[in-house]
Amino acid sequence: SGGERQRVFLAKALAQQTEVLLLDEPTAALDLVYADDIFHEGRRLCDEGKTILIVVHDLELAAKYCTKLVL
Repeated sequence: SGGERQRVFLAKALAQQTEVLLLDEPTAALDLVYADDIFHEGRRLCDEGKTILIVVHDLELAAKYCTKLVL
């Protein structure tokens, strides 16, 4: 499914262990539980010093986890 494919792409990106992640709608095909999990993991990575730039249309989810928002 689209959601499974999206999770595989995210796992590949995380496995590269880069200092910066650029994600374009990483939660587009995911249900709310998985989307929340993805943002929670992103917040954890940011707390560890990683930089994550993310394009997302769900402003409520972004406001919950992101330290800076650009509209």
